[in-house]
Amino acid sequence: MDKKLLVRGMVATVLGIILIVGAVFALFPLKGHSGSYILATPYPEQNETYPVVRTVSQELTDEDVRHIEMLFNASKDSALEVSRHAGTFRYSIPDKDYPYFTGAQPDIPSDEEARIIATRFLRERGLLPGNTRFTGVSFGSGYGECDGHSCVEYVLTKRVTFEREVHGIPVYGGGITVTIGESGEVVGVDWNIRDFEPVPDRYVRIITPEEAYGRLLSDQLIMLPMSGREGVVRDISLVYWERDYGEYLPVYAFSTDSRKFYVWAVDSTRREDVK
Repeated sequence: MDKKLLVRGMVATVLGIILIVGAVFALFPLKGHSGSYILATPYPEQNETYPVVRTVSQELTDEDVRHIEMLFNASKDSALEVSRHAGTFRYSIPDKDYPYFTGAQPDIPSDEEARIIATRFLRERGLLPGNTRFTGVSFGSGYGECDGHSCVEYVLTKRVTFEREVHGIPVYGGGITVTIGESGEVVGVDWNIRDFEPVPDRYVRIITPEEAYGRLLSDQLIMLPMSGREGVVRDISLVYWERDYGEYLPVYAFSTDSRKFYVWAVDSTRREDVK
């Protein structure tokens, strides 16, 4: 394990050196308060102002909830959690969503098969809005066995994710996750799609990507992880983040190989409306 991580670190360093020769945006590691960061991507061009968006309250009725139950043919073996105010829900077959290991690798579809299964499942039920896009397939639940010399990992479920966008900008935590189990069965759906007001609430000025990178280095993060505040920054993008209930503001997302770090794109001295 240590050797693997060492090799990855060497590759990142070599990549940084190569990029320094070929482009000015590749920087040497810069120290933050709790780690170092290597910038391996150019600063993106952004507008000076972006809209602040607000959600629309749903207030689902009993009939709406029954309709959701019918979409999944919910039974006593399944579970359905519904947020009536937000209009979001989570459907799951617990014993299959988090299955016990049976001693053998179950028949789990490939990533491409899982994408097709999830997309078809959502579309057939009218649960895939036009402002969502497929983002990837990842490991769901699994089991590992080690004998002191090697380890074997068994994949028990896979998760297919779809990202929600508003005004062309992804919404943090907004989207759909479909869990695929044995034989391609859909065993879970986390549907976190909220409606937004079509007209922006107001516009706000944002800081530059360079200023945001400075905040990253000084640990001015929206969420502080317990460890690992370091890495090679591969991408810088804007996403919407819920600041107050129902109000979404733009933030900068710095993507490394293992995680994303978020800093506010709105400066505290620039929260005034822009007409």
